[in-house]
Amino acid sequence: MTLSKWERMYSACEYLIQKERFTHIRSGGAALSDHQAILLTNAGVIRHENATICLPAHLNSDLTGFVENALDRFCPGRSANRHHAALARHLGLDPFQDFRDFIAAGGTVQVNEKGFKARNLDIVRPLRLLDDGVLAFTFGSQTPWVIRQYAPHVGPEDAGLGGSGTKHAWAHARTRKWHACLD
Repeated sequence: MTLSKWERMYSACEYLIQKERFTHIRSGGAALSDHQAILLTNAGVIRHENATICLPAHLNSDLTGFVENALDRFCPGRSANRHHAALARHLGLDPFQDFRDFIAAGGTVQVNEKGFKARNLDIVRPLRLLDDGVLAFTFGSQTPWVIRQYAPHVGPEDAGLGGSGTKHAWAHARTRKWHACLD
Protein backbone atom coordinates (compact mmCIF):
# COMPACT_ATOMS: atom_id res chain seq x y z
CA MET A 1 0.00 0.00 0.00
CA THR A 2 1.30 3.42 -0.93
CA LEU A 3 0.35 6.75 0.56
CA SER A 4 -1.16 7.87 -2.76
CA LYS A 5 -3.42 4.78 -2.88
CA TRP A 6 -4.36 5.32 0.76
CA GLU A 7 -5.34 8.92 0.04
CA ARG A 8 -7.35 7.87 -3.04
CA MET A 9 -9.21 5.31 -0.91
CA TYR A 10 -10.09 8.05 1.55
CA SER A 11 -11.31 10.32 -1.25
CA ALA A 12 -13.37 7.53 -2.78
CA CYS A 13 -15.03 6.76 0.55
CA GLU A 14 -15.72 10.41 1.26
CA TYR A 15 -17.15 10.91 -2.24
CA LEU A 16 -19.50 7.93 -1.94
CA ILE A 17 -20.68 8.98 1.54
CA GLN A 18 -21.49 12.47 0.28
CA LYS A 19 -22.98 11.37 -3.05
CA GLU A 20 -25.31 8.81 -1.44
CA ARG A 21 -25.89 10.98 1.65
CA PHE A 22 -24.93 8.19 4.02
CA THR A 23 -25.14 9.28 7.65
CA HIS A 24 -23.86 6.11 9.36
CA ILE A 25 -20.78 3.96 8.91
CA ARG A 26 -19.96 0.40 10.02
CA SER A 27 -16.58 -1.11 9.44
CA GLY A 28 -14.30 -3.87 10.59
CA GLY A 29 -11.55 -1.75 12.09
CA ALA A 30 -8.92 -3.69 10.15
CA ALA A 31 -5.85 -2.06 8.73
CA LEU A 32 -6.12 -0.52 5.25
CA SER A 33 -9.64 0.00 3.92
CA ASP A 34 -11.53 -0.60 7.14
CA HIS A 35 -9.38 1.95 8.96
CA GLN A 36 -10.70 4.57 6.53
CA ALA A 37 -13.99 4.56 8.49
CA ILE A 38 -12.17 5.63 11.64
CA LEU A 39 -10.35 8.43 9.83
CA LEU A 40 -13.50 9.64 8.05
CA THR A 41 -15.34 9.73 11.36
CA ASN A 42 -12.50 11.46 13.18
CA ALA A 43 -12.45 14.06 10.36
CA GLY A 44 -16.17 14.78 10.81
CA VAL A 45 -17.44 13.24 7.57
CA ILE A 46 -19.62 10.94 9.73
CA ARG A 47 -20.70 11.84 13.26
CA HIS A 48 -19.07 9.70 15.96
CA GLU A 49 -22.41 8.62 17.40
CA ASN A 50 -23.25 7.20 13.95
CA ALA A 51 -20.05 5.17 13.60
CA THR A 52 -19.52 1.55 14.65
CA ILE A 53 -16.25 -0.34 14.31
CA CYS A 54 -16.67 -4.12 14.57
CA LEU A 55 -13.52 -5.80 15.86
CA PRO A 56 -12.45 -9.46 15.93
CA ALA A 57 -10.62 -8.98 19.25
CA HIS A 58 -10.63 -6.59 22.20
CA LEU A 59 -8.28 -3.64 22.30
CA ASN A 60 -5.87 -3.84 25.22
CA SER A 61 -6.50 -1.69 28.31
CA ASP A 62 -4.28 1.22 27.19
CA LEU A 63 -5.65 1.07 23.60
CA THR A 64 -2.22 0.48 22.05
CA GLY A 65 -2.97 -2.86 20.39
CA PHE A 66 -5.28 -5.85 20.29
CA VAL A 67 -5.38 -8.51 23.00
CA GLU A 68 -3.60 -11.66 21.87
CA ASN A 69 -4.33 -15.19 23.03
CA ALA A 70 -1.11 -17.22 23.03
CA LEU A 71 -3.11 -20.47 23.07
CA ASP A 72 -4.97 -19.65 19.85
CA ARG A 73 -2.92 -20.40 16.74
CA PHE A 74 -5.46 -18.46 14.62
CA CYS A 75 -5.49 -15.54 17.07
CA PRO A 76 -7.40 -12.58 15.53
CA GLY A 77 -5.68 -10.17 17.94
CA ARG A 78 -2.23 -11.23 16.74
CA SER A 79 -3.27 -10.95 13.08
CA ALA A 80 -4.82 -7.52 13.66
CA ASN A 81 -1.68 -6.30 15.49
CA ARG A 82 0.52 -7.49 12.61
CA HIS A 83 -1.63 -5.71 9.99
CA HIS A 84 -1.82 -2.48 12.00
CA ALA A 85 1.96 -2.52 12.52
CA ALA A 86 2.39 -2.79 8.73
CA LEU A 87 -0.05 0.09 8.24
CA ALA A 88 1.95 2.25 10.65
CA ARG A 89 5.26 1.26 9.05
CA HIS A 90 4.22 1.78 5.41
CA LEU A 91 2.11 4.92 5.80
CA GLY A 92 3.54 6.57 8.89
CA LEU A 93 0.20 6.48 10.69
CA ASP A 94 -0.55 5.71 14.32
CA PRO A 95 -3.68 3.55 13.96
CA PHE A 96 -4.12 3.07 17.70
CA GLN A 97 -4.04 6.82 18.29
CA ASP A 98 -6.81 7.00 15.68
CA PHE A 99 -8.72 4.33 17.66
CA ARG A 100 -8.20 6.29 20.90
CA ASP A 101 -9.47 9.51 19.26
CA PHE A 102 -12.46 7.65 17.77
CA ILE A 103 -13.46 6.12 21.11
CA ALA A 104 -12.88 9.32 23.11
CA ALA A 105 -15.17 11.24 20.73
CA GLY A 106 -18.02 8.74 21.15
CA GLY A 107 -17.50 6.21 18.35
CA THR A 108 -18.84 2.72 19.08
CA VAL A 109 -16.63 -0.36 19.22
CA GLN A 110 -18.30 -3.78 18.97
CA VAL A 111 -16.19 -6.90 19.60
CA ASN A 112 -16.95 -10.40 18.37
CA GLU A 113 -14.26 -12.78 19.65
CA LYS A 114 -15.35 -15.57 17.31
CA GLY A 115 -12.95 -14.35 14.64
CA PHE A 116 -12.84 -12.38 11.42
CA LYS A 117 -15.74 -14.07 9.64
CA ALA A 118 -18.04 -13.53 12.63
CA ARG A 119 -16.89 -9.90 12.67
CA ASN A 120 -17.73 -9.63 8.94
CA LEU A 121 -21.30 -10.69 9.66
CA ASP A 122 -21.56 -8.08 12.42
CA ILE A 123 -20.68 -5.45 9.84
CA VAL A 124 -23.19 -6.40 7.14
CA ARG A 125 -26.19 -7.95 8.91
CA PRO A 126 -27.67 -4.66 10.19
CA LEU A 127 -27.53 -3.02 6.75
CA ARG A 128 -30.86 -2.21 5.12
CA LEU A 129 -31.58 -3.07 1.51
CA LEU A 130 -31.76 0.30 -0.23
CA ASP A 131 -30.86 2.71 2.57
CA ASP A 132 -27.33 1.43 3.07
CA GLY A 133 -24.38 0.25 1.05
CA VAL A 134 -21.12 -1.67 1.06
CA LEU A 135 -17.90 -0.40 -0.49
CA ALA A 136 -15.23 -3.05 -1.05
CA PHE A 137 -11.64 -2.38 -2.08
CA THR A 138 -9.59 -5.22 -3.55
CA PHE A 139 -6.33 -5.64 -5.45
CA GLY A 140 -5.92 -6.79 -9.04
CA SER A 141 -9.45 -7.82 -9.94
CA GLN A 142 -10.73 -5.10 -12.29
CA THR A 143 -9.91 -1.74 -13.84
CA PRO A 144 -8.01 0.31 -11.26
CA TRP A 145 -9.90 3.10 -9.51
CA VAL A 146 -13.21 2.58 -11.25
CA ILE A 147 -15.95 2.31 -8.63
CA ARG A 148 -18.68 0.02 -9.92
CA GLN A 149 -22.10 -0.28 -8.34
CA TYR A 150 -23.88 -3.63 -7.99
CA ALA A 151 -27.37 -4.68 -7.00
CA PRO A 152 -27.93 -6.32 -3.60
CA HIS A 153 -28.22 -9.83 -5.08
CA VAL A 154 -24.87 -9.76 -6.95
CA GLY A 155 -22.39 -12.20 -5.43
CA PRO A 156 -18.67 -11.64 -4.96
CA GLU A 157 -17.60 -13.75 -7.94
CA ASP A 158 -19.84 -11.78 -10.32
CA ALA A 159 -18.36 -8.54 -8.98
CA GLY A 160 -14.79 -9.81 -9.44
CA LEU A 161 -13.89 -9.85 -5.76
CA GLY A 162 -10.97 -11.78 -4.40
CA GLY A 163 -9.76 -12.12 -0.85
CA SER A 164 -11.55 -14.27 1.65
CA GLY A 165 -12.64 -11.59 4.14
CA THR A 166 -13.96 -9.12 1.60
CA LYS A 167 -15.59 -11.92 -0.38
CA HIS A 168 -17.25 -13.28 2.78
CA ALA A 169 -18.67 -9.92 3.87
CA TRP A 170 -19.92 -9.13 0.34
CA ALA A 171 -21.65 -12.50 0.00
CA HIS A 172 -23.66 -11.83 3.17
CA ALA A 173 -24.53 -8.19 2.46
CA ARG A 174 -28.09 -7.64 1.28
CA THR A 175 -27.78 -4.01 0.28
CA ARG A 176 -26.41 -1.86 -2.54
CA LYS A 177 -22.78 -2.62 -3.24
CA TRP A 178 -19.81 -0.81 -4.72
CA HIS A 179 -16.41 -2.27 -5.63
CA ALA A 180 -13.14 -0.53 -6.46
CA CYS A 181 -9.89 -2.17 -7.50
CA LEU A 182 -6.77 -0.56 -6.05
CA ASP A 183 -4.25 -1.48 -8.74
